[in-house]
Amino acid sequence: MKTQIRPLAFSIALLHSPFVFSADNPDVLELDAITISASRSETRVEEMALHTTVISRDDIESSPAQTLDQLLRNVPGMNFSGVPANQSDPTGHQTRMRGLGNSKVLVLLDGVPIHDPFYMTTQWFKLPLSNIERVEIVRGGNSSLWGNMAVAGVVNVVSKRVKDNAGEAVVSAGSRGTANLAVSKNFALSEALSFNLSAGVEHTDGYQTTPSEYLWRFPNKRPVAAENRNIQLTTYFRPATDLSGFLRLGYHVQDQQIGYETGSNVQRSPDLAANLTKNFDAGSSLSASLWAQYVKFEKYNGSTCYYQGGTSCLNSNSATLTPARITGDVIDFYTQYGHQRYREQGASVMFSKSLVGRWTGFQAGLDYRGLKADDTELFYTTPATPGAPQGNFNSSTRGEGRQTFVGLFGQTRFLPLDTLEVTFSGRYDTWRIDDRANTSSTAAGATTGGDLPDGDKSAFNPSVALRYELNDRGSLRAAAYKAFRAPGFNNLTRTFGTGTGTTIANPDLAPETLTGWEWGGDYRSGSLSLGATYFMYDIKDMIATYTARAGSAPAQVQLICGGALLPACGGS
Repeated sequence: MKTQIRPLAFSIALLHSPFVFSADNPDVLELDAITISASRSETRVEEMALHTTVISRDDIESSPAQTLDQLLRNVPGMNFSGVPANQSDPTGHQTRMRGLGNSKVLVLLDGVPIHDPFYMTTQWFKLPLSNIERVEIVRGGNSSLWGNMAVAGVVNVVSKRVKDNAGEAVVSAGSRGTANLAVSKNFALSEALSFNLSAGVEHTDGYQTTPSEYLWRFPNKRPVAAENRNIQLTTYFRPATDLSGFLRLGYHVQDQQIGYETGSNVQRSPDLAANLTKNFDAGSSLSASLWAQYVKFEKYNGSTCYYQGGTSCLNSNSATLTPARITGDVIDFYTQYGHQRYREQGASVMFSKSLVGRWTGFQAGLDYRGLKADDTELFYTTPATPGAPQGNFNSSTRGEGRQTFVGLFGQTRFLPLDTLEVTFSGRYDTWRIDDRANTSSTAAGATTGGDLPDGDKSAFNPSVALRYELNDRGSLRAAAYKAFRAPGFNNLTRTFGTGTGTTIANPDLAPETLTGWEWGGDYRSGSLSLGATYFMYDIKDMIATYTARAGSAPAQVQLICGGALLPACGGS
């Protein structure tokens, strides 16, 4: 679907502790020394040309939030759905900023993407609060530095660093069976070598998300119970004063019981990340990073129905279900089983140089990211009798593909006046998808679809940002930028559902493009921080959901669905 959206907005952030620079907090008094890694130039927080917020370790410890997505709900400009991430299906959870969602906010862990490679959602279960030193939130288009998904902004999570041989245990408990346990131990062998081993469990029995007056339509529907388990070993090394880095190995599990006895989401993911930084002199450095992850996702969509006798069992979607037809004989079953395997590999290298004079420095680098996925979905009918509680096999779909992102970027800063700084950045991105196929099969074995053609797109995404310093308390800023977001595998390869409820993947999708501009200002005095921003976004070729009409659906959708009339997709 090609459409165009022109949202504009005016936002004001009036902040007080904990998400601002509190005068009675000794750590925050040193905010002048904090540099923002998400800028890719180690810019001091008060000199950022885009509206930036820093959440410190003290802020995290003083917050009642149990998870990072709950903590970020209090940050102006960030938007989440009403249900916390550990209570919602990970296939549909979105991290939004300034009203933009659908994979338009890039979330990083120490500069490495922390996203599900298939659904492009944030892997919140891999980010326990106990292991976070601070969080950097930069609003506005950042594709000129970070490429895909940095359309609305960037969130960079900075891990704790080893400083001594200390150990830590953190325990918290709350209502609805909510409890967290995190343990961490440092091993500082020398200035050249140190380790951190951390592990944690987050559990909640959840809460009922369906209003009580409607629960009769969903017999035996339960709260979403969730448990996240993480273990991580990080090695920090400094073999020389001008050479340092880290290697992080982790294993993560997200286990959700979704609503019904037969509904569950289980993800298991080993991952690794590494960084090496070489300082050549006081003003130049070369940094290289690499990362990889593998995700095994087993998904069951649970349901129930009221047995009516004979071969009739009414579920929540049945038009004839009324309070009068409620029975005590409830059948639990699952309507869909998803078997997904996907992996990601990435690497990045960047050279940074400080200059003397009006040109203060520059950065240049190259990023690579490769994603590969395989998805199989099996669908089942509503059971006919209690004696056969699992419905009959109805149909299946399968999709696979590989995406490759390569980006070459550069950034420089110029001071035409002592009080005015101009930042220029630009990135040339290439996106490619290949080795892909989409098929749909009926219970009788009839298969439609097949191999799909390769696709690619290249684009240049520039940005210019200005910051004018009025005095030591106030500043003005403005920026204009271009950004892009490529479709995820869930958009391109995952057709799911049956009959008129089918959601059809569209292999013809290409990246969407955003152009935007903004202006605003910041004022800081003691514990008060005030920011105001006016921004406007223009999105073209936006990836969205709409009803596919028989005879007018895209060519590849017709292929998957068995022809122009979409007979294998129920006409939707």
